[in-house]
Amino acid sequence: SSDLRKGLTKGSIYVLGLFVLSDADMQELQDGLMALFRGGLVLAGKLQAQAMAAEDPQLCARLGRDYHRIARGVRQTALVKTRIAERMAAAGRQAANHAETVARERARRRKAQAKTTLSRMIRAEAVDEEGLDALDESLEEFLAEAEAHGAFSGKASIVRFIDDVAKALGLDARFGDSPAANDAGPEPAVQSSA
Repeated sequence: SSDLRKGLTKGSIYVLGLFVLSDADMQELQDGLMALFRGGLVLAGKLQAQAMAAEDPQLCARLGRDYHRIARGVRQTALVKTRIAERMAAAGRQAANHAETVARERARRRKAQAKTTLSRMIRAEAVDEEGLDALDESLEEFLAEAEAHGAFSGKASIVRFIDDVAKALGLDARFGDSPAANDAGPEPAVQSSA
């Protein structure tokens, strides 16, 4: 923290504080800097022309100093404008990276939710260890294919995805709610070797 403070000057603290502004305020600031830059260029051009046309050496020297001050201000304004634009772009990239990270985490959670639900359905319906292994393998293939196609990163319903996969695997998506499951009585417990 103290190392950070040592590296910051009053000017850099001011520039850091600018990024608390809203997008509209930042655009207004950028527009103001552009107007200042353009006005400075016009004034510097006029001072340069007057200095070149001046006959009096003292007037020429004074106009030259004034020109130098204005030109320096124009360069500093251009630099500040560039730095702000770069930092705004960096903030935009950071926001995009954050959104991407959030989307990846959401997709990971949705995949885990689908896998957990479908695994429970498989265990509820598998009658033997061989059938359980085959269904687990099919589930992993479905999940890998769905992930490759972005099924977990979109806004599509995860419930619909689970229903579709359950149907493709031949599972009763409603667990024990079907008349056939109720007539068959309780499912035998299947011991997993894992």
